[in-house]
Amino acid sequence: MKIKIEHIAKIEGHAGFVAHIVNGDVKKAKFEIKQGKRFMEKLLEGRKYDEVPIICSRICGICPVVHQITSIRAIEDAFGIKPNQEIRNLRKIMLALQIIQSHTLHLFLIWPDKRILPIRDFVNNLLNIIGGRSIHPITLEVGGFKRIPNQKEIEKLMKEHGKILKSAIKIASQFKKQPEFLRKTGYFASSDIYDGKLPKKNNKTIMLGALARINLYSNKLNPQAKKLLHFKIPSYNSFMNIPSQAIEIVHFLEEVKKISEKLKYKNVSLDYKVKAGKGTAFCEAPRGILFHSYSIDSKGYIKKADIITPTLQFISNLEADIKEYLKGTQDKEKIKRLIRAYDPCISCAIR
Repeated sequence: MKIKIEHIAKIEGHAGFVAHIVNGDVKKAKFEIKQGKRFMEKLLEGRKYDEVPIICSRICGICPVVHQITSIRAIEDAFGIKPNQEIRNLRKIMLALQIIQSHTLHLFLIWPDKRILPIRDFVNNLLNIIGGRSIHPITLEVGGFKRIPNQKEIEKLMKEHGKILKSAIKIASQFKKQPEFLRKTGYFASSDIYDGKLPKKNNKTIMLGALARINLYSNKLNPQAKKLLHFKIPSYNSFMNIPSQAIEIVHFLEEVKKISEKLKYKNVSLDYKVKAGKGTAFCEAPRGILFHSYSIDSKGYIKKADIITPTLQFISNLEADIKEYLKGTQDKEKIKRLIRAYDPCISCAIR
């Protein structure tokens, strides 16, 4: 028996699925990416270091901020630059906003609701103030920011925070019921979205993203988000990635408020020297840990680049989940629902 899905709607990019079942035994379960590779890493070779973050943000239109910040951090690692707390806080806010922005889009595609749009508007407006624009920001640079964000504009926008948070809490409470599924696997996430530590685990397949972060660090959830946690930790049901995203919207809205109150609105740019070196950095993207690594020559030109995206890391886990899921159902709509729960980003996978 062959199960083939030519196109999976409501995900970023174009993908399908094929499975072969013989006498009830699933011989093959493959997630098929239907877009060609773009060879972004090769494109970066020979480029000046300050061009690289701008190019990297174009890897994905859904998560450009995290690609840009991770790229910048890898270059700073190569140059030995240590950003101060103000720069770190502004970047953390932008990463939190990026996660909210992506999660709200995914939930909107699953369950259209006008209450989601004001949350995205709030996030986009705050990204505009800090980053210059909400997609492919223009104020980020190696060593910090090109300008100090407008304090009055941020404080004015934050007056809407309470209303936005209430709306997010109401939305998150609607995603409690999910299909039953169980397959034990490894979870991989950083202890902090900007500069955390990685768990030391060796698993054949791993789950990343919202469910992984909550499974590993639910104790770090902010108060309102923690109240919404309705399932047992750890959860080995990949469908729970959807309510986890809803909970994270609340968590990161709380985080944005908390960090914004610490901003000093000064010292957002550092002096540095260009030098030869190798640098690696990781940040939490909406779908999981993103890695950027560069080798740079003494004049600041890229010799080699390596980018590892979350979707690339969890595809094997997705396929293992589907293989297990097929033992109980061959319904194509249910299979597509499981794939959508992962929220894969094809543009990032084919970088």
